[in-house]
Amino acid sequence: MIRGVGTTAKGRSRAQACETAKAEVHSRAKLMCETIVANGGFRNAQWTVADRACDCKQTSPAVTVCTADLACSCVWEQKTVERIEICG
Repeated sequence: MIRGVGTTAKGRSRAQACETAKAEVHSRAKLMCETIVANGGFRNAQWTVADRACDCKQTSPAVTVCTADLACSCVWEQKTVERIEICG
């Protein structure tokens, strides 16, 4: 699970705050998956983020905070070394 947060500050709507929160989750999932692949013999990172509704709460008369707690997964291939010995 990764949490993203968006607010209605600066005149944004609740829908825009929710989209900001979800975009943050997608960005973090991509970064985490690509970091795993970059740190060793792995390749072809693919990540998925499950979608669900945001939880929005009004924290003050002017600001609503929306959080998106979304499940993420990452899959990749592991590079292997193949050795062939030819005798003869």
